[in-house]
Order: sequence, then structure tokens, then C-alpha cells
Amino acid sequence: MLQEVYNLKARELEAAGRLRDAEKLYCSIKAYDDAITMYKRHSMWEHVIRLVAQHCKGQLAETHVELAKQLQGQGAFKQAEKHFVEGGDWKGAVQMYRAAGLWEGSLRLAKAHGGALATKQVAFAWAVSIEPEEGTQLLLKLGLLDPALEYALDSGAFAQAFQLCQTPAAQHKMPDCHLKYAMHLEDEGRFGEAEEEFVRADKPKEAIDMYCHQQDWAAALSVANTNDPASVPGICALQGEAAAQAGNWSEAEGFFLRAKQPEAALSMYRKAGVWSEALRVAEDYLPDKVAEVHNDIQNNAGSSKQNPEGQLARAKALERGRDWSGAIDAYLAITTQDTADLDFLEGVWESAVNIAMNHRKDRINQVVSTVAQRLVQGSRHEAAAELLQGIDDIQGAVKVYILGNQFEKARALARTDPALAQHVEQQHTQFLLHNKNAEGLASIGNATEAIEIYAQQGDWGRVHTLAEQAGPQSVIKYSVRHAKQKAQQGEVAEAAAVLSRLGASSESANFDLYKHIVGGVLALPRSDHSKQGELDCKDFLWQLVQPAVGAAGNSQVPVKELVSWWEAAHYTVLQRRCAEAGMHDLAGKQATSLLRYIGAIPADKAFYEAGYANQEAGRLDMAFVFFNRYLDLTEAMDDPDAGPLENADFVNTDIPFEFHIPERHYIPETRREEVRNRVLAMSMDQSVTQELSHRICSQCGANTYDASLACHSCQHTSEACCVSGQQQ
Repeated sequence: MLQEVYNLKARELEAAGRLRDAEKLYCSIKAYDDAITMYKRHSMWEHVIRLVAQHCKGQLAETHVELAKQLQGQGAFKQAEKHFVEGGDWKGAVQMYRAAGLWEGSLRLAKAHGGALATKQVAFAWAVSIEPEEGTQLLLKLGLLDPALEYALDSGAFAQAFQLCQTPAAQHKMPDCHLKYAMHLEDEGRFGEAEEEFVRADKPKEAIDMYCHQQDWAAALSVANTNDPASVPGICALQGEAAAQAGNWSEAEGFFLRAKQPEAALSMYRKAGVWSEALRVAEDYLPDKVAEVHNDIQNNAGSSKQNPEGQLARAKALERGRDWSGAIDAYLAITTQDTADLDFLEGVWESAVNIAMNHRKDRINQVVSTVAQRLVQGSRHEAAAELLQGIDDIQGAVKVYILGNQFEKARALARTDPALAQHVEQQHTQFLLHNKNAEGLASIGNATEAIEIYAQQGDWGRVHTLAEQAGPQSVIKYSVRHAKQKAQQGEVAEAAAVLSRLGASSESANFDLYKHIVGGVLALPRSDHSKQGELDCKDFLWQLVQPAVGAAGNSQVPVKELVSWWEAAHYTVLQRRCAEAGMHDLAGKQATSLLRYIGAIPADKAFYEAGYANQEAGRLDMAFVFFNRYLDLTEAMDDPDAGPLENADFVNTDIPFEFHIPERHYIPETRREEVRNRVLAMSMDQSVTQELSHRICSQCGANTYDASLACHSCQHTSEACCVSGQQQ
């Protein structure tokens, strides 16, 4: 509240012109800015400066500059200068005089406060503000011509600098202007313009260096040829160095020679280890250096840094010097340890052989033997063998051909020497066997070995083709082997097909295999049964049974067992065909007869098929008994602990009691459920009884099982019908 009163009173005193009293009131309440503003309104700058210096020292420099600008506007330049300087803005004072055209004042202040650079700048600005001649004279008068031009060139004011130098008094500075401008253009990448300026500055060497730095050799040579021919060799030398760094040896050599510096080319090749070229350059241009190069090559022999080309150059030099033995040794000293290029090495070693043949015949055998051995190690067998042939080492050549698996050439070379020819055949056979080349073995007449390899490879088509050529025994042997492999793979029907088509061996060692195949085919689930497999089993078993029956007691074949298995397959095939043809009565008899062969046929299959076939034939009593037996079997299969089967229905029949309970069901669960429902329906049918059919024995009159071949009472046996399987 008191502050507002003082402010109001101070404004009243200001209005009354009592500024000092107003100042005191403002300062008493520390309103210094208001007091300063009051004096600014009245342009009383001394009081403004005084109050700022007393109370706002941080604003003093700014206040001086502000006052200076006020005074500048009023044209009070001397007073303005004073405040610019006191405000630390002497450049503002310089600009003030410059704007007013008072260049002497600007120059004076620049000298006093800015030093040499500011002085150059102001002097240059003054000079370019007037006519060039007058500006030059002014700078001369002031003694600032050179400093001013230096400033212009350093600051990039090239146009103004050139303008000043056009006057006679400053023309001596023109080359400097061109040089500085050229350097500026080079920095900006304007090389063509820079070249012109370098030449105008009489500095063509600078233009050449610029182009050499850019590796623009054509431009560098153009400048040199026109303005500085003495620089051409230096350019060529630099061009050679650049080519050498890029590995372009031949190109670099050309530049060095153009520069008349063959020693540089030699040094390049020696450093790079390109000894053949180093030796050539020394021989052609620096004969006194040849011995040094030879020493270098010898000293580097065996070194990891040694280039085989250098060794080759040394060998050729020795050959040119007619040092035949030394040349041979030098050629042979180059090995796979020096390079992996076998084509190169083969050519080098052949040079050693040629020298030995033409000039050192006493070393032919040793050189050829060494080279041949190396060629073999490099898998160049043919070249090695040809060398050995050249010195009539036929046995050695044949061995090399064999090592290279070139048996036709070995065979042709050995044809006049039976022992050597036999050796070739033996080695060829061993090679083919080792590589499991059945086709090759067959082509040279080794059919047995070829068949064996084809069999191991599973190529049974070729096995059987070759076996047929070898004779019936081979056909049977590999038929059984093929069938065995198929059986081991679970392909029993395919195994039966092989035996049916190609034949089966009557050797007893194979009977277990035959039983496995037939049993496997006859045990296939109903959904997977193979009609062709069943027929093939019947056929190949008949091939065994027929001759065995004829031989009677002289045969080693278990005739009775084989006949039983054949009959199982035979009646299975007939039963399937009759059922498909709608001959249900006959199919039912055949299915009933097949119960006699349980063992060869799984029990659940036999009883299911017998039940189903008798049902189709209308013999429901028989079907009821067989289906019941089937269900008992399925329960025993599902529950091994269910106890023994009830056999009362099959007493006094030829249907086996003892047999293996199958592990895999013949039909799926849905079909088994149908059988259960069918048996349930039969059990409720009063016309159906659970009883097998019987017949009167023609010998003793006893009532016996209808399908039995032998009477249970008197044991009279009848022959089985080959169609129905029951008594004739």
C-alpha cells in the first residue's frame, strides 16, 4: 500500500519537473527500474548510466550500447563511439562510421581494438567501396595493400581481389590471387577450373600434383606435356606405383620403364616375389642385377613366401645356361608344397623329363620314376603311365593304370604278357567287388559275384535275369533268397509269388521258411486276405509235393506235412472261389473240411469261415456249433486267463483240440458283434440245435461225424474228395 503511494507521488514530482526528488522516492522503495525509465523518457542519459552503474551493473554494457545507438541516430558519432566502446561493442562503432562513410573512423577503431585482422578487413572494405584504381592507391597509401589482399583471398572474396589486382600498382599480386583461387577450386572439386588457375599462377606443378592425387593420369600428363615436360617421368612413376599397389604388375612395369626407372620395376617384382619377371627385367635392363636376383631366388627357395614362378624362372635360367643337371634339379624342386596347381606342376616336371631325355640320358630312369610317382600322387595316372611306357617300363605303366582304375588301358598294354594280363583281371575283379559294381562284374563274365551284389542291393530283377543265365540251380537259390527277404519284411504274399513264379528248393533247411510264408498268407485278416497269395502258396507247394510223392521213400522232403499244407492252401482257394460263385453247399463243405487243418490256418479264422459258409448253405445246426466255438476263441484271445476251451462238441471228430490261440483277430470288433447277435438269435430259434451232422459208417454201422474221413469207431478211413475235402 505504501509502495503505491510513493509511486503515485513520484509520478507527480516527475510531472512537476522535480526529477531528482522523484528519483529519491523511487530509490527509497527500491524501484530503480522506474527511476531509470523516467530518465530515459527525458533523455537524461548521464543519470541513466549513473543509476544503472549503481543499481543494475549487469545491464551497464547493454545500456551503453543502447545510448550509443540513440546518439548514432542523432548524428553524435563521437559521443556514440564513446558509449559503443564502453559497452564493449567497438565493432558497432566501426560499423557506424562505415555506414556513414567515415572510413577513417572505422579504420582507427579497427586498429585500436581489432588488431591486424580487423584492420585488413576494414581497409579491404574501404578499398572495394571506391573505384579500383583509387582503392589500390588508398591501400598503398595506408601501407595495407598486401594485408588487405591476403584477407580477401582468405575470406574467398576472389572477385574483389582480382578487381584490385587489375590496377598497375597491384598486378604483381595477380599470381598469388590465381594460386589461392586455384586451391579454392581444387577444394571444391572443380579440377578443370583449378587447372586453369594453377597455370595462370605459373604453378603447373600444383595442377599436376592435384591430378596425380586424384589418379587422373591423363589430365596430369596433359598438363605436364603442355606446361612442364620435365614432370612426365615423375607422373609415369607415380602411375606405376598405383598400378603396382593394385597388383597390375605388367601395367606398372610399363609405366616405370616409361619413367626410365627400370630399377623401380625390378624392386616391385622382387618385393612381390614374382621372380620370373624380376629376372627378365634384370636381364633386359639391369644386367648388373641378374646375380642379385638369382641369389634372391636361391635364398627364398623353400620359404613360405617363395613363388613357384620364381623357382621356375631360376630353372629356365639354368636351362638357358645349359646347366642340364642343375635345371633338372631346379624343375624337380618345385612340388605340391609350393603350389596346388597340378597343371602347372605337370608342365614343370615334363620339362625335367625332356631335358633328361635330350641331354642327360643317364638320368632318364630316375627322373621319369620321380615324376611318375608325383603324377600318381596327384591322380594323373594316365600321364604317369605314358611316361613309364616311354622308357619301356610296361609293368610299371600297367600298375599305374590299375591304380587309376583304367583297366581297359591296363588290359590293352598287358595283352602280350599272360601273367601280367591275369594280374590285371584279378585287380579289376577286386576293384569291382570292392565298389559293389555288379554291372561291371557281369560285363567281364563274373556272373556269380554280380548276382550276389545285386542281391545285396535288392535289385532282384537283375538277380533273376543273371540267375536264369547261370542255370536252374541259381534260379532256385535266388528265388528262395528273394522270398526270404520278402518274408522278413512282412510281405508274405509277395514271397509266395516269387516262389510260385521262379520255383522253390526242396532242401529241408528251407521248409521252416515255406511254413512261415504259407502260414502268414493263410493268417492274413479277412480285410487283407490275398487271393493271389493263397493261389501262389498252393502252386509253389505243389512244385514241392508232386516230385516228392513220386519219389516216395527216397525223398528227403517231409511229404505228409507238405501235403497237409498244400491241401490247406488248395481247399482255401477252392472255398473262396465257390463262395464267390454262389456255390454255397460246396463252399460250406470245403470250409468244414478246412477245420481239419487248424494249425496251418488260424483257429478263429477256420471256425468263423466254417460257421459263415454253413449258414449260407442252410446248415444252421453246424453253423451254430462253429460260431459258438469261434466266440469261445475270441474270448480266450481277449482274456488269456479265461481257462481252457470246452471241447465236448468235438469229441469223436477229426477237428483238432490242441492248437495255438491266435493273437490277432481275423475280423474287426463290429463283425464279431454281428456274430454274437447271430448266435443269440440261433439260440432262441427252436428249430436250431447245437449239434454236428453225423453219418452211418459203411463198415461198422456206427453213427460218426459227417465230415470226418475216418470212423471214430472202427477207424475205417476214406479218401478225401479233391473238391469238397470230405469222403468220396
